[in-house]
Parts: sequence; structure tokens; C-alpha cells
Amino acid sequence: MKGFQYSMEQILDYRKGIENREQQEFMEKREEYEKQRNILNDYEKRLNKAVSSQTAVRAKLTVGELKSRYHYIHHLQKKTEIQKRLVLEAKRAMEAKKQKLLSAQKDRKIMEKHKEKAFRAFNYEMNKTEQKIIDELALYSYMRK
Repeated sequence: MKGFQYSMEQILDYRKGIENREQQEFMEKREEYEKQRNILNDYEKRLNKAVSSQTAVRAKLTVGELKSRYHYIHHLQKKTEIQKRLVLEAKRAMEAKKQKLLSAQKDRKIMEKHKEKAFRAFNYEMNKTEQKIIDELALYSYMRK
């Protein structure tokens, strides 16, 4: 007797490949998002440190130093705002890839369920055929006696 062979195995393999590719792209987008978030956190820490140090030593600084610190704080604020937008864009890209990955997983699971049903149907037919053969052998044995 011939073993089980799924007729749409190539389609299942293709969908597994798509899922793997989508998973890899999602991981890259997630890493990019984490990288952008870390940069934002760094800017925010530097900004908080600059603001707190300016208020602590304000009386001891010259006008030039105060102006320089003001420009530095202003520069950090601009960088922080730009970075917030980059983080938001990276998050959106990551979420879009996540949806594609979930869709690819769903497609693969549908095919795997179909394969399982086909395998159960194959086993049912094999058992039915086997039972038929056993019944015929029992009938021949009975008739010989």
C-alpha cells in the first residue's frame, strides 16, 4: 500500500516560506523600532540632565554660558521631537509587518488543517480497505472449513 502524500504540499511549503520571510521582516522592523526608542530615551535623559543642571548652577554662570546652555537645550528639544516622530513611524511600520505576519500565519494554519483533514480521510479509507480485506479473508477461511 502507498503512504500518505498530500496533494498540496507545495502550496503549504510556499506559505511556510512566506511566513518565514514575513517573520524575518517583522523582526527587523521591531529591532529598528527598539533602536529608535533607545535613541529617544537617550535624548530625553540628556535633555532632563541639561535642564536640571542649568537650574542648579544658574547663578554661577556667565551670560555666554547661559546662552550656550539655552541653545543646547533647545537643540535637544528639537532632536527629541524629531526622534518622537521617527519612533512613531517605526512603530507603525512594525505594526503593519505584524499584521502581514499574522495573515501569513493564518494562511499556513489553514493549509495545515486541510492537510490534517486529508490525512484523517486517508487513514479512514485505509482502515476501511484493511477491514474489507480482513473480512474477505475471514469469509474465505470460514468457507474452507
